Amino acid sequence: MLYLSSIKKQWKKEFHNPSLDEALLIFSEDEGSKLALIETLKNNIREMRVTFKESDAYGSKLHSIVSNPNTCAIDNQWFWHTVVDKIFLHDLSKIKRILSIYEYYIRQWTAPSQGKDSRRITPEDVQNAKRVPIVNFLENAERGIIKCIFHEDNHASMQIYKEENRWYCFGSCSSGGDVIDLVQRLKGMSFPEAVLFLCNK
Repeated sequence: MLYLSSIKKQWKKEFHNPSLDEALLIFSEDEGSKLALIETLKNNIREMRVTFKESDAYGSKLHSIVSNPNTCAIDNQWFWHTVVDKIFLHDLSKIKRILSIYEYYIRQWTAPSQGKDSRRITPEDVQNAKRVPIVNFLENAERGIIKCIFHEDNHASMQIYKEENRWYCFGSCSSGGDVIDLVQRLKGMSFPEAVLFLCNK
């Protein structure tokens, strides 16, 4: 137990902003740390829900202002709606995704154990899923840049970062992520479903 405690202290010194996966891998063996992490996730969820609600309300207000012909010319409304979405509401989908991941892990950790369930994912599953090459799901991705598959694209705007196994669209959807995010969008899957799919479970 003393050894585990010293590892945690060293880890806290070296990693100031751990990813959720790293935290789960380190703390999942110690029940006390697991409970503390669950409580931290619950606090984060509460804060993020407030942020999401405020941002969503602000975005709705901005959209209604832009939609008013007395405020903005009808010919220009499409532009200002895009500005609202890309600048003011850019983080809403990211917040929504993080919320779903946090809620999933809390459900997994607090659910009563019912033996070995092959449909449950582990932090190791997430890490293994992230290692599946993103180029397996995109045509011509070896070139590093392709037309975005999520919107009409006249020019190649989807950048593939093969070393990091990530993607980002610099076009109209302005979205990106890792291979799990890509599979979620391509297949219409939830985070756990995408992880299980990538792990062939």
